[in-house]
Amino acid sequence: MTQGICMLPAVAVRENPADKSQLTNQLLYGDRVVIDDSFKDWHYVRSLFDDSAGWIRKNQIVSLKEEEISILDESPQNITDSLTALIENSNGEQQIISAGSTLYNTNIEITKNKVLNGSTRTLSKSKDTADAISQTARSFLNIPYLWGGRTIMGMDSPGFVQIVFKIAGYVLPRSCRQQSVTGEACYLFNETKPGDLIFFTDSEDEIINHVGIYLEPEKIIHVDDKVRIDAIDHYGIYNQNIENYSYKLKAIQRVIGI
Repeated sequence: MTQGICMLPAVAVRENPADKSQLTNQLLYGDRVVIDDSFKDWHYVRSLFDDSAGWIRKNQIVSLKEEEISILDESPQNITDSLTALIENSNGEQQIISAGSTLYNTNIEITKNKVLNGSTRTLSKSKDTADAISQTARSFLNIPYLWGGRTIMGMDSPGFVQIVFKIAGYVLPRSCRQQSVTGEACYLFNETKPGDLIFFTDSEDEIINHVGIYLEPEKIIHVDDKVRIDAIDHYGIYNQNIENYSYKLKAIQRVIGI
């Protein structure tokens, strides 16, 4: 099984092996993948973090040797929990990485990094998780919407939720629909707690296509043009800018403590 690792701040994952193909996801610095297929200048890869898959350019990941894979499998992982971090590799090259990126403490040359600015934490579940998730989520306010995005340059709604929970030590799937069956269902809106995931639809077919994080009574943080906080009730998200509901509530899932 051939594996690779992302050593760039972000790598575009596309639906098809072409630069003009739809962006469906992004790999972050330190993300590891399995290479399932190849076509010309492209690899079809599957993320070891969340099992999401798609096409990336071959020259944008570094292939791993068997002994390197074994070392990384046993290595503690540190997650960038500041919006950005400035790191320096063993060659003295510096680059800025985004929140949710992964750093390893190993003797493998490509993963030897020094954090010059920003902060990291061990990949483990936070204490006071609801407060930690709320604080992290609020730090992303005003980051713009980008379909398939997972960085501070742009995020979609499930990408935002995934990164916030990753920093808190939780592994969530990549898509809204996958996230909507994670954890335990909460059937009454008045029993919703801070940190719960709330899922919505804005389409006639009632398919779940949006997710946000419940913050406090009648408030939700989500991505709609940008990361923002809006009012919410048992019907859905109320957008004061348009003086109307922008999304209809479909499901509530509790992940914290499960």
